[in-house]
Amino acid sequence: MNEILRLDHVQFGDANGNILSNFNFSVQEGEVHGIIGDYGVTHSTLCSLCTGTLAPERGQIYYCDQPVGRLSFAESRQKGLYAISEGKNLQSHMTVLENIYLIARREFGWQYRRRQIAELARQYLDFFDVSIPLQEHADNLTDLQSCIVSMTGAIIAGAKLFILDEITSSLNEQDAIIFQKVLSCLKYKGLSVVCMVHRIEELVRYTDRATLVKNGSTVRCMEKNDYSYDKMLAMLLI
Repeated sequence: MNEILRLDHVQFGDANGNILSNFNFSVQEGEVHGIIGDYGVTHSTLCSLCTGTLAPERGQIYYCDQPVGRLSFAESRQKGLYAISEGKNLQSHMTVLENIYLIARREFGWQYRRRQIAELARQYLDFFDVSIPLQEHADNLTDLQSCIVSMTGAIIAGAKLFILDEITSSLNEQDAIIFQKVLSCLKYKGLSVVCMVHRIEELVRYTDRATLVKNGSTVRCMEKNDYSYDKMLAMLLI
């Protein structure tokens, strides 16, 4: 698999000190890569660094093997980088289709017909095997449905990498099964996903590789066949 994103010895801080220090991390095409440890501001900072909307103070970020600096929001989207946080990310007063159109038109422009967007949206929602009416108002959706709608619009717009910030933390078992299916569909299409999670169990269930983080630094990157609850817990606690 080809590497789509790499953070190489990245350092970033704020007025209170370093948030990340000597942080190393990479994502392959068609991979679900989990990150666990150092919650809160570290996760939000990583989201911004991975999408290029923040630039590191030291180190380098590579996208498809090319070094990148700080990107505007539009430039980040043009490269196919999308961050989605826990909770509802849509315009609540708009329908599902209107939200998807709002995301997708950044790629196709205002002249792209809504009928074409609607057809593509139906195809992807069917591919995910989820039932979300296009005329449903966004404020009636669950958090997971909101995430899936955001993903659908992003895929139509040319997404290549999703950074999901704590999407899995509040899923019930039914939604967790649906989310697993969606991740499998994304991998099948060669799209990459970074999942920032709270619990080791979420790494085991959803991810192919995992990066453990403590005090802003990479502790270890582990392949799925090396996952061990006790080993991971010890690394995060020591």
